[in-house]
Amino acid sequence: RRAGDDTERLDLTSLRARFREPSPAFSPVPLWWWSGDTLDPARLRWQLERFVQGGVYNLVVMNLAPTGPLYGADADDPPFFSDDWWTIFLGVCADARELGVRLWFYDQIGFSGANIQGHIIHAHPHFAGRALDRLTVDASSPTALTCPPGGEPLAAWATLLDDAGEPSGAPTPLTIDGNGVAWEGAGSPHRVSLAYAVERGFDYLDPAASATLLDTIHGEFERRAGGFFGDVIVGSFQDELPTLPSWSPTFAGAFRETHGYDPIPLLRHLW
Repeated sequence: RRAGDDTERLDLTSLRARFREPSPAFSPVPLWWWSGDTLDPARLRWQLERFVQGGVYNLVVMNLAPTGPLYGADADDPPFFSDDWWTIFLGVCADARELGVRLWFYDQIGFSGANIQGHIIHAHPHFAGRALDRLTVDASSPTALTCPPGGEPLAAWATLLDDAGEPSGAPTPLTIDGNGVAWEGAGSPHRVSLAYAVERGFDYLDPAASATLLDTIHGEFERRAGGFFGDVIVGSFQDELPTLPSWSPTFAGAFRETHGYDPIPLLRHLW
């Protein structure tokens, strides 16, 4: 022990004892599949008891097919988040408390068939995410690029091409006109580009959207099962976080406010 260090140090005998009889809190945490058959409270209780007998005191409750058949499994019965599902889940929480088992719930945000984000976007269309994309054309004479339907044009530029057809020199910014850009031509080959944003996925960059998503899932668990938080429900499990949006309606303004300059004219450097 170092001078001034009051931390208790285990002797080798105590350390061996902890490995020989580890705390249940450090048991394996398997996925407990609630799919493939109708949920039966008595059967779930029996499974909990078998887990305990096998030394497993931590479980992740996982619904594989929450809204319909998925990955070879029939639709979950009862459906995930239905009143019947909550009744069974709360009963399992009570059994888990009695048996000393800790539960994790799956948030259905990543790998999931619940489509919770889709339902939120249906109710709040402005929570849809945005993705950056680009149109390009190589030309010497006047040409135009039009943003695809549903897209929002952001920036445009033309870059001189060398004899090998590769960009050469600094891009020349072009003015967006309506839903696209028109280039007057220069008599020499240029690559004309139009960067745009299109709706794709969920806007995890929007604090309000993310707060709504967390309230829909984690908030509902707290409202329905908050009395089990801490000793029975000890956390949520996340699997395969979805791809974050590469753009957001609020991104450019937030960037300008934070860094003092406009990022949109610099989008050309992403390609």
